[in-house]
Amino acid sequence: MGHKEVTRLLLEHTTPPDINLKNYMGDTALSLAAYRGHLAIINLLLEVDELDVTATNKFGDTALCKAARFGHAHVVKRLYRDTRAKCAGDVKKAIEAPSNRRIVLYLEGRLNEQGNFCTGP
Repeated sequence: MGHKEVTRLLLEHTTPPDINLKNYMGDTALSLAAYRGHLAIINLLLEVDELDVTATNKFGDTALCKAARFGHAHVVKRLYRDTRAKCAGDVKKAIEAPSNRRIVLYLEGRLNEQGNFCTGP
């Protein structure tokens, strides 16, 4: 049984799942999955309506910021497509963090005039 199957079981058998529970550093399951680049886990977590995609850890990092910092372009793109990430102010921080230029260009193209990351019109 892999991480995806274990995650699915936990989500199905924990009522209600405390999807936004944080560890001692303030990281959620979503931010840890983003840090590791686990897209399958992220897709499962994003199915839960109560998920806070803009939750921050003790350093102010969101899942998006962690994915960008560690070069997980596929995760950055997936998190961007989630409508709950309306205007996350940490995108500037995410742009400064990664060494992966493609992620920087992707995120820079999604900043509004106020410098916020917006998925809506």
